[in-house]
Amino acid sequence: MKLKEHLNELVDTVTRHPLLKIYEKLQSSPIDPGKFDAFKQSYGFDVPPKLRDAYSENNGFTIIYGLKDNSDEGLVKFNSASKDYMVEKGPPYIIGSVKFLTFEESFLEDTWRTTLYDMGSESDKDKFVFRKTEYTYNDFGKQLKPFDLFSEETCAAFLLIPDERFEVILLTDHYADWKNSRIISFDDYWSLVFSTGAIIDARERYLSEAGGDDLQKMALPPVERIRPAIFSK
Repeated sequence: MKLKEHLNELVDTVTRHPLLKIYEKLQSSPIDPGKFDAFKQSYGFDVPPKLRDAYSENNGFTIIYGLKDNSDEGLVKFNSASKDYMVEKGPPYIIGSVKFLTFEESFLEDTWRTTLYDMGSESDKDKFVFRKTEYTYNDFGKQLKPFDLFSEETCAAFLLIPDERFEVILLTDHYADWKNSRIISFDDYWSLVFSTGAIIDARERYLSEAGGDDLQKMALPPVERIRPAIFSK
């Protein structure tokens, strides 16, 4: 998965689209390889090659795009052309978003303390079952590493639990719901993102499912079935 190549293709597609414009675009420098050693020292296992390649190519990036014309007329034009992804929130009407965090933010800093674990709540000690294994919320939260904060309500996170290490789930309901997402591989997650033009609603459409953690890992549908109408050729 060549993230930089797919990101550039998305930027070009949005830039050329008559109804859309880019609101924010940022790219980070390639990672210091020593960060992978720091990860192993902290976690006791290695970062897999596919993740090394992704972060070595681009250690984080952001793209946020939406309607070029935020008037009522612009909204009607988009919804008429889109058909499958109607926009309601706004203005500004944000359509697509990726916020791929740096390796350090996801894995090496205390980014998620008090958000996913060590919240100082009695619920930290409560237990729940994920893929037929019982965890406390605190212990499981420590093994969740968000990496794509594409909306305020939902993000994509790595699982670090032993049998699903570096697989991906969505955290919904402002990152508080951990059980209602299908599990997907890192490569297939990005294929889904770029095949759907990074449209925010697409990730929940394909990955959110009640009790999704108990289902088989998701196989990505064919690209022609998931490509949004707004980007159809």
